[in-house]
This record gives sequence, structure tokens and C-alpha cells, in this order.
Amino acid sequence: MNLGTPPPATRACVVPLGSVAHLCEFVDDLAPTDAGELVVGGAAEGSVYVESRRICWAAAKGFSRRLTQLLADGAELPPRAIEDVYRRCKVSGVPLGETLVSLGVASAEQLRAALVQHTVESLAQLTGGANLGVWNPRIHGGYSARFTFGTAEVLARAGALQSRAAAKEVERELQACFWDGEWGAAFVRLPEHSLPVPIAWVGEVPLSATGLMDRARWAASALDLVTAFDARGALVAVHLPASRRLRGRDLRVAFPFAGAVVVGEVGSQGPARILNRRAQVRRSFTG
Repeated sequence: MNLGTPPPATRACVVPLGSVAHLCEFVDDLAPTDAGELVVGGAAEGSVYVESRRICWAAAKGFSRRLTQLLADGAELPPRAIEDVYRRCKVSGVPLGETLVSLGVASAEQLRAALVQHTVESLAQLTGGANLGVWNPRIHGGYSARFTFGTAEVLARAGALQSRAAAKEVERELQACFWDGEWGAAFVRLPEHSLPVPIAWVGEVPLSATGLMDRARWAASALDLVTAFDARGALVAVHLPASRRLRGRDLRVAFPFAGAVVVGEVGSQGPARILNRRAQVRRSFTG
């Protein structure tokens, strides 16, 4: 993303945390085997644990009960029931989430949804302005990959927190345009950000935050050129190199929707399907 973050080191170093994007860039630049903790404000504000270029958890000041609330809401249980399990886990030193799943109190899907929401909300609290973190390398903790989060997902969820209404509208359109095995992501341009901000996605985005932002810049530049001639029907599609055609995704596409820029990878029939969908949407507005 080229945000000016210094390269990570295997020893303690200071990391600018001006935004969630800065943090994600730092994580992307780590070696695949690196693990450690970013401590913010001398641990007074919070910390972020990272392992294998994935964010395992984040804790921010004032958010101690937020995860309990999210788990209670997701599992439709009274907070007291979750807090009872939390106290037992704290005494025994075992992870809360995995315990809730093993007891049948919450499903793995409910646990993951609560964890990622808590993580993103905590990161939004820990980053911004002149915030700094201190990177302290640690040994690997053996976190389960399904309960840790790639930087592309974290960055998109953080953007969705800023633009909730737009994110919901665009997500519905993404679901209509991209089919199984494909992926798509939507970005908006906000006055306070120099780069497009991801706010929604569908499918399994096989990218880091850095890779996702590279696609966003490509899509924005391509559409700036194309929409100068045809703003309503603009759709850019280019063939992917053979080495990057995974699961039948042959083409990279970009198109505008409701003020957002959409980019993704589709099969050979994807552009025709998207054009047909866009024509239907236009007819619904004019009819």
C-alpha cells in the first residue's frame, strides 16, 4: 500500500498506526513465520497479536466486556451465562471461544463472527492520528487459522464500520453479480482518505490487504478512463495470466455501483452476467 510504514524487524521496533491500513501493511510485510505483539500506548491502550501474517486478536481499553456481549448476542444467550463461562476460563487459563464451542454454547460460525467484529472494533480504537505501536516478537502461539483473520478481511470490515449503509447496499449487489468460486470487493472514496476504502466483499478474497488495495487502484484508474465515455454501462474486463487463474476465475473485472468501485475475479461468463444484471438494475430505476 506504500503508506510509509517502516519494514518489520525480528527485534522490537516502533510502528506508526495512523490507520487500520497502516497496521495491515505492517502485517503483510512480516515474514510468513513471524509472530509477535503490537503494544499500543505502553499496553495502557491495548495490543494486537499477529501470527503468520494473520491477526489473531486485538484488545483495546474499554472493550473488556464487548466480546462477551457479541457472543451473547450471536448465541442468543443472556450475558450472565457467557460471563459464567468467562470466569471459569479465566481461572483455568483456557480460551473462552473454543470452550464455548466445545460446550455447545456457540457454534464455530458464531464464535468467528464475534471474534472478527471485536477485533475490528478494537483496531479502530487503537489506530488513528499519531498512534504508535511497539512490535515485540514472540514465539508462535498455535492459534487456529479459522479463528484468525487475514488483512484483506480486516481492512474491509474496518471500512464497513465507517460506511454501514453503503456497505449493506453494495453487498447485496455483489452477491447478485458474483457466483460461487468468484470473488468481488467494493470500495468508496472518502474525503479523509487518499486511497479507496474497502467496505464490502463476497466470496473468498485470496489476497492480503496490500494485494486488495493494488486491485482497487487498478479498478479506480481503469474506470476513471472508461466512465469519461460511458458512465452508466462502464465495465472493464481483462484476462488474468494463466498462472493466476484459480478455480475457473479467468478474468478481472471492474465496474461502478452507487458511488462505489467494484473489482473482482470471475469466470468467462462473468462479464455477460454482470452486464445483464446492470441492465436489469437500470430498468428497475427507469421503469
